[in-house]
Amino acid sequence: MPANEIEIVEAEHEGVKMDFLVVPCACCAGRTAAVAGVECIRMELGEPDQSGRRSPRPIRGSEFAIDCEFVLAAIGQGTRVQELLDGRVPKLSCPLASR
Repeated sequence: MPANEIEIVEAEHEGVKMDFLVVPCACCAGRTAAVAGVECIRMELGEPDQSGRRSPRPIRGSEFAIDCEFVLAAIGQGTRVQELLDGRVPKLSCPLASR
């Protein structure tokens, strides 16, 4: 995830734990809540392609789960808060809960 230095510093100050080269794979449905956790897998960088970019690839057997009560998919730099408050974002709590 791209971030400016100040965003990283502020996140660390707020206690955010950063786990690099990890991909969320699925949300775990809870018994009494929409979500109980997120399943993830660790990645490693592969060999450079023709452009020199090293694409991430999954590390077999590195799957793990993170317990949580809420999942917020944050992609991009913009937020339309009113849509979140009005509930207009479909499947906001856990898009993969039925998996």
